[in-house]
Amino acid sequence: MALKQQLVQKQTQSLVMTQQLQQSLKILQLSAQELQDFVEQELQENPFLQREQAEGDDAAESSLSESSESNSDSDAHDMIQSDHTGEDNPLDANYENVWDAQENAAPETHSTDHYDGAESWGSGSVSGEYAYDMEQQLAPPLSLKDHVLEQITLDIQDPQKRIIALHLVDMLDENGYVHIEYDAITSRLECSYEDVDETLETLQHCDPTGVFARSLAECLKLQLQERGVFNPVLEILLDRLELVAARDYPVLAKLCGVTESDVAEYCSLLRTLNPRPGGDFATEVVQPLIPDVYVRRRNREWAVELNTETLPRVLVNREYYAEIKGRARSGEDKQYVSTQINSANWLTKALHQRAETLTKVAAAMVEQQRAFLEQGIYFLKPMTLAQIAEKVGVHESTVGRVTTNKYIATPRGIYEMKYFFASGLAASQNEEGVSSISVKHMIQEMIESETPDDILSDDKLASMLKIRGVDVARRTVAKYREGLGIPTSSERKRLKRN
Repeated sequence: MALKQQLVQKQTQSLVMTQQLQQSLKILQLSAQELQDFVEQELQENPFLQREQAEGDDAAESSLSESSESNSDSDAHDMIQSDHTGEDNPLDANYENVWDAQENAAPETHSTDHYDGAESWGSGSVSGEYAYDMEQQLAPPLSLKDHVLEQITLDIQDPQKRIIALHLVDMLDENGYVHIEYDAITSRLECSYEDVDETLETLQHCDPTGVFARSLAECLKLQLQERGVFNPVLEILLDRLELVAARDYPVLAKLCGVTESDVAEYCSLLRTLNPRPGGDFATEVVQPLIPDVYVRRRNREWAVELNTETLPRVLVNREYYAEIKGRARSGEDKQYVSTQINSANWLTKALHQRAETLTKVAAAMVEQQRAFLEQGIYFLKPMTLAQIAEKVGVHESTVGRVTTNKYIATPRGIYEMKYFFASGLAASQNEEGVSSISVKHMIQEMIESETPDDILSDDKLASMLKIRGVDVARRTVAKYREGLGIPTSSERKRLKRN
């Protein structure tokens, strides 16, 4: 068969995204700071764009701006500031005492920006005059909080734990220790002390080992457990760090029931640990987190307001466009003017659409999470992108973009909007959905309150949940119970009787 060439017409349909459509989608997911930078670049490149100026003279405008910023910062501060007074950790003195008592100890003066005793503490890092790190030359130094937040995003899927974790991250100091104000967290989120401790235990598995410790002893204990060498002798030594610092081996040997040489070896092991796990990270300049959306209670309703301080204000300069258009003579000039005015019109429209979509999505989220705002973390409702998209009348991918890198300020704190999306259960008739995490909390509370003479079976738990308005099957209760690490009813009965 001979081969031949021929022209064939074929009609097909395909989705083509124009450059402006791609940029519109990009604008939706930009954070407030990224949006400001993007608009600033457009203002420099497009002659027909200008900043929107407030009425009045420059002094009045400056005064208004400062007042607005002050009010905005005050609102944000009131919403997120905990009762933590920022006092120094009373055990800070032990950082130096335990290690500096040894021979050839590391220098007593430590920079608050970076812990310089890396070689002495066995971290394996290269420090000193000849240290060189190519990655540090190419990228800005990573702060401890940013490093931890990356791990939380990947490791903690439970939305309730994430919200508690965000509050705990804000309480980290530059050394990696956490100064927990339990009353501040539990009153704001209306959660229990056990919830905070459970989340803290999860965070204590973050890298570097030892972060989120509440004391020097706990920091060292976490590192020993990670190495798999923690034992009762080391536990006694951690309870007597003042004796370790004083090298009082005879007393320690008597307390531990071992020889003095054994104590000396254990103390040497302690000195290989890092008392400042957060010291190798860049010191973070504390800046107030500025939300994109405010949620405030007005009478009995919840009002959603955009933070106007984060919204770029730009206008199309029509007068200048008319002037330049009249001067354009060549085809190239006319094409340039047409392109720039179209780009300016598109940008103002895209910014308006972004603000409108963000407001609608935030309002739909607030409506869904009203119980959480009013009653606390146990009442976090299930919420999906598709569910909010249906309420707003957009595609769920649009909701995903508009909730990325956006923060919402509520009376219970400031959170990234995407943290509120969680899986859920179907509730009983005439009831709204209940978060699967909330159901787990209910099961755990019921089991904790049971008595040895009245152990709750999975069937009984399912019946009790149904009374509370949550209709779940017995096998679902069993699955959640096993996920919480709670034994069966027969095993619990045997354990509680013993």
